[in-house]
Amino acid sequence: MPWIISNGRSSEAIVDEFPTLRPPDESSDLPYENPFYEALTKPFSTFSVDVDTASYSLVRRALNEGDRPDPMHVRIEEMLNYFDYNHPAPTGDEPVALSCTVGPCPWNSSNHLAMIGVRAKQVQFDDVPPSNLVFLIDVSGSMSSPDKLPLLKKCYAYLSRTYVLRIEFPSSLMPR
Repeated sequence: MPWIISNGRSSEAIVDEFPTLRPPDESSDLPYENPFYEALTKPFSTFSVDVDTASYSLVRRALNEGDRPDPMHVRIEEMLNYFDYNHPAPTGDEPVALSCTVGPCPWNSSNHLAMIGVRAKQVQFDDVPPSNLVFLIDVSGSMSSPDKLPLLKKCYAYLSRTYVLRIEFPSSLMPR
């Protein structure tokens, strides 16, 4: 079912305006770059509210080990999301706060870049109601290196010791 976006246009109508973009398959060693769209002709954009920062960690690890990062690990949006920009917090009963900064594009003086900040209200950990947490863990052979499953085990033990996983939060591990 399409959802409605501004001006009463459905999400399906907007998506139909953009060509189908398919990244290369996983065996490709070429990074995938989205095409540039002018805001005057394609004024709509989407973004995810969950933040992934894995790219920065993968690139940093490769550089610290004296290697060149795998081009497929270099995802600019994840590199940018790694840093805290201290966007303003919501006030009053508002669940989120939005901010926007526009500036000149350093590599093309005829363009501008916009940074849009979205920050949710901070929830106090003591105010979180009890929940049943289930962790689905990949225990396949590909997870055996020290920076994968063994690290995950250490993190789970740490969370248990430090009461981040409180007694009111029953948790279970499910191997997959």
